[in-house]
Amino acid sequence: MFLSYCLISLFVMIGNFFIIRRLISSGNINHHVVAILISIIPVGFHMYIVKFGVIPLLGIDVFESDDFIYGALFFSIISGVPYAIAKRSIS
Repeated sequence: MFLSYCLISLFVMIGNFFIIRRLISSGNINHHVVAILISIIPVGFHMYIVKFGVIPLLGIDVFESDDFIYGALFFSIISGVPYAIAKRSIS
């Protein structure tokens, strides 16, 4: 279960990178704001898991699993990386 959580999180980050890069390349300030919001949503998702111990949308209790808690902390920290890489590749 933890491995699938990690793989899904990585695939979502890769998808976010392409969406964010496309939005940032347009040059419109509104698209930049949407790109920032898109990079914040996964942080909120992972921090919800850390705080409440439940995977949202699925309702799976992972409060007793330290792997999920530390994995969620790790992914919440690196969720901003796709935005940083996309911003640097456009500039």
